[in-house]
Amino acid sequence: MIWNPLHILSGLFGGYGADPHAPHPDIEQDRAAAARDSAHDLGKRWSQAMQRSPDLRGDLIRLGGLFVPPPVQNIDGYPEPVTQDPYQCGREAGRRELAIQLLAAGSLTIEDLNQMMEDDDVHR
Repeated sequence: MIWNPLHILSGLFGGYGADPHAPHPDIEQDRAAAARDSAHDLGKRWSQAMQRSPDLRGDLIRLGGLFVPPPVQNIDGYPEPVTQDPYQCGREAGRRELAIQLLAAGSLTIEDLNQMMEDDDVHR
């Protein structure tokens, strides 16, 4: 393999020797604009849904397990985390992540989340 410093620098900073298969910058800007529009529409839909049905937030929190503490077991009187299956951990993390993304799309604020944590009906 031959090391060419000019190609390394052009790869880092762009310009001469850039990837000829890379999409044109205008195409990338169009894709970014489409992604922003799609995210805006998603946020509008979820915000409207949460305004129509305020209980939807609590349902997402319960289904996502956001307020559920991790399981522990006592070993010699000291709490230790329970060993879990990696697949189960991944599934629970994915479920929580989806719930957080949907709540964020519905414009849930930190103040709203703090208020819901104080309410008893969310923990059930």
